[in-house]
Amino acid sequence: MTLLRRIFAGVLFVLALLTFLLAATGTIGAWIAKATIDETTLAMVDVVTDYLDLAIQTIDTLDSNVAEAEERLGLVQTSLAFLRTERANGPVAQQMQQVITEELQPALEQLTTRAQRLREGLERFNQRIEQLNQLPFLDVPTLTNALTTLDSEITAARDQTRLVRTAIETRDNVLLQSATDRLEERLSQVRATLAEGRNRTSTVQLALIDIRQALTFWSTVSTTTISALLVLFALGQLSLAAHAWGWMFGRQREGQSTRPARRR
Repeated sequence: MTLLRRIFAGVLFVLALLTFLLAATGTIGAWIAKATIDETTLAMVDVVTDYLDLAIQTIDTLDSNVAEAEERLGLVQTSLAFLRTERANGPVAQQMQQVITEELQPALEQLTTRAQRLREGLERFNQRIEQLNQLPFLDVPTLTNALTTLDSEITAARDQTRLVRTAIETRDNVLLQSATDRLEERLSQVRATLAEGRNRTSTVQLALIDIRQALTFWSTVSTTTISALLVLFALGQLSLAAHAWGWMFGRQREGQSTRPARRR
């Protein structure tokens, strides 16, 4: 009976030590996994955040360029009254043609190119967002509905400048008035779209900042909780191993100490 107890205690001692080593390894592995997950996830969040910074800078640049185009259009509109009373191909008409041909239309063509690049960048950005939203409990808004029509709106404004130039060449004051008013509306719509896109981009940026802080916090909390449970479990296994050791050798010594001494 004593031999069976010692064998059982030995097996229990070995199992307790193995379980202790597994718990200790699990504790270390939890922090390694946390570092790996944080590096991957937070790096993706940082990439998206950096792109949003670049997108906001691009939007601000576009808005500034559109404001300059509106100023040039204002010069044309203030000259309309002089054009009506001037002879054909006079200095006012030539100046308006110069503003349209050399300043306004090239500026809008450049804006179209930048808007197309921004839209292409938004497509890549939305793909990043979709990858990020695959993580549990994440729902980052995309920019799909914002700025996607910007390049078409700027293209429409650019085409409108051609009508303005044609009206100046043909001395069609009615067409010229209508074309400049329509161009002004187009440019106003572009600026409204840029403002909407900037607001939405800022909203997504703030959401990503909150998500990054939340991911860091809950990652640390969960890993600490798992580590604490594993440490408690490991301590329990050490206590079990100590008891098993006592069952193997302690009672034997106790039995030896209680034996009566031989008489001489």
